[in-house]
Order: sequence, then C-alpha cells, then structure tokens
Amino acid sequence: MKHPADKLVGMILEGGFEVRKKVPKNPEHTGGNFSVCYVAHKDGKDYFLKATDVTFYRGTGDHATRLRDALTTYTYERTLLEMARMHAMTRVVRVLAAGDIPVKYGDPKTGEVEIPVFYLIFENADGSLRDTMLGSAPIEPIDKLKALHHTALGLGQLHSKDISHQDLKPSNVVNFVPGEDDANYKIADLGCASLRDRPALHDSLDCPGDRRYAPPETLYGFPAHGFDRRRLGADAYMFGSLIAQIFTGVTITRALEAKLPEDHRPGKWNDPYDQLLPRLLEAFDAVLLDLRRDWPYQSENPQIGERLELAVRQLCCPDPMRRGHPRAFASVNPLNLQRYVSLFADLIHLASIAERSRAMELDRIAAAVAPTEAAQA
Repeated sequence: MKHPADKLVGMILEGGFEVRKKVPKNPEHTGGNFSVCYVAHKDGKDYFLKATDVTFYRGTGDHATRLRDALTTYTYERTLLEMARMHAMTRVVRVLAAGDIPVKYGDPKTGEVEIPVFYLIFENADGSLRDTMLGSAPIEPIDKLKALHHTALGLGQLHSKDISHQDLKPSNVVNFVPGEDDANYKIADLGCASLRDRPALHDSLDCPGDRRYAPPETLYGFPAHGFDRRRLGADAYMFGSLIAQIFTGVTITRALEAKLPEDHRPGKWNDPYDQLLPRLLEAFDAVLLDLRRDWPYQSENPQIGERLELAVRQLCCPDPMRRGHPRAFASVNPLNLQRYVSLFADLIHLASIAERSRAMELDRIAAAVAPTEAAQA
C-alpha cells in the first residue's frame, strides 16, 4: 500500500504551491526510505518538496508513538532549517515553506482514515556534486576547489550556530548555476543534523547518516564523547573525505578499509577501538601516500597538492582526539573550519595562477610548432 506521502501529485498546498511530479529516489539519499520528494511549482518557478508521514515509522511502537516520532523528526529538521534561514546561512539550502496536509490512507472498501503528511519546500537546485562527479564532462580542478570552498563555508555557518550536519557527501552538496562561467554550491538535507544541547531521535545512533562516509570510530561502535568531538568531528572527517573523493573518486572510509586485513574491518573487529588505532593510523598513512598521484597542478604548483594532503591528514585522522587543526589557539576549537575556508580561498588563487601558467605553456608550444608545420606544408 502506498504511503500517504506518495499521493501528493496534483495537490495545491498552502501558499499556492502545486505538486507537479515525483523526483526519482536517489540511492545516495540517506533519508530516502523515510520521505518522498517532488517538484512543486508556483508563479512560473519550480521548487523542491520533501514529504513524510507517520506510516514511515512502522515497527517503532503504537500509532501514537509513531505519530509523535514523525512529528518530532519533522519539527526538528524544520527548526534547524529555520535557524539557517534566520541567520542568513548563504551556503545552506533555504527552506521556503513548511506545513502539513491531510491525505486519505487505507482500503476504500474497509475504511480510510486521514493521515497528516508533513512537508518542506526548498529552493530548487540544478543538480548535486554527485551528479557533477558522475557526469561525462570532466570538472576542472579549480571548479572542484570552488565547490570545496563553498562546502567549507556552509559547514562553518552551521557550526557557528552549534548545528552539525552528520551526513555530508556529494549528493548533499547541491549546485545552483547563476551563469555559464561559475557554480554556486550549498549544503542540503539537514535530516540527520544535530543541535548542541537539543538531542534528536537519531542521535542515539552511532552513525546517523550514510555509513559509507562515516568516520571509522563510529563504524566500530566507539563514537567520541561530547558534541564537539563526536558531532563536529564527524563533519570534519566527512569534509576531509570529500576533499579526497572529489579528486580521486574514493572516500577515506573506503580507502582505509581496503588497507586493513579482513578481520580488522568494521563488523569483524570485536576488541576496543584504541587497540586497533595503531593499525588504522598506519593504514591512513598508506592511503595518503596513494592520494599523492591524484592531486591537481603537480607540475605547475606542487604546493597545492601538499596543502590538500595536509588538510585531509588533519581532518580525517582516525583518532578523533587528534582530528582538526593542530595550531588552533587555546580559545579556538581545533575543529573550527574557518582555517579551511581560508585555505580553499588561497588554493583557488594559486590554482588560477597555475591555470594561466598552463595556458601560457600551451600557447608557447603551439607557437613553436606552427613554423615547423608551415615549413613542411
């Protein structure tokens, strides 16, 4: 039987939004099993709509408990999104409307009931970083650096208000294309996010988000203690892993696992995490060594790759107590991402110089070849 949230096509929601069509489920969308996505339309523009209802919470208690959990989860995400809008977080996707609508559910022959469907309506993105990475056209290295710069800004904006995202990955970094020459990236999907001193239902999980991108300590069932090390530390790890993935195609989580013997991998290791840590640190060094061949601008400016590697080393350290910037002042959280925002702004500048150097070298080669070809003709 379809969920009530599956039946919104054709409905007119509060504010005049018309639900036009479903968006196909994204296998990368962690919350895909708990919501349905649509294209909504109003005043000639399309918007992105995310809907959920109580029937997604089967098996977690009686009807009243499931309704409470559905409403609590929806309200929690809506609150975080409204905080992002109120504080003008320009690198976080904006929520434009929120509400609920009753939808009939059940067998018409035996009796139907009205179930509230909760929805959120967002500005509509042109695609995601995952779409871009999987596309046929190659992404220029400088554009990858710009996407990472925008992502660092978005995470920094969330962290400044004590919100951790906990599910950062390419499909949750979406782009809005303002023109032909640039892209504008924002962080999306706060469905797994957490607010300091206000626990969410999913905070009881070691990995609230996608396990394929999670830091190793959570995969082994030993998450760090405290909001900073556990929540902000997970965001830092996932951002560092995104740096590696955008240039190499492989996450740090996956690369680490590939370096470990079978009996040392998550689900196989049954001893304390600190006993595994020396072996994980060795594997991490080997992973970083492998990454060196994939960093951009190695001939034009090797400093760019060296600084990217250092950032990944700091952000993705398997020891959560050593994660972050080692030179943070006593009054500054080492997991504060402002240093990495500045880093990517600097790397974009260096990359633009490298791009010009590369173009000049190509022009020089073309100029040298042209007389030879003319003489041969």
